[in-house]
Amino acid sequence: MKKWEYKSVKFNLGGFIGGSDLDKRDLDGVLFEFGKQGWELVNCFPITSGHGATDAIFVIFKRAVCKEVANDN
Repeated sequence: MKKWEYKSVKFNLGGFIGGSDLDKRDLDGVLFEFGKQGWELVNCFPITSGHGATDAIFVIFKRAVCKEVANDN
């Protein structure tokens, strides 16, 4: 059976009162770098404040565990 490992990244948003300024270059850089390392984007979702404003974006990645590592578990 295939085993997976997971990684999560939180992107904090800036701007006026938790606004929605996300530097696309930062996000693209992480996506490209993780992709080179074999990570696949699984899901992303907003983290909101009590007033409905998005404070951050939480991103989850997965990749298959190497056979040698998987056999150790």
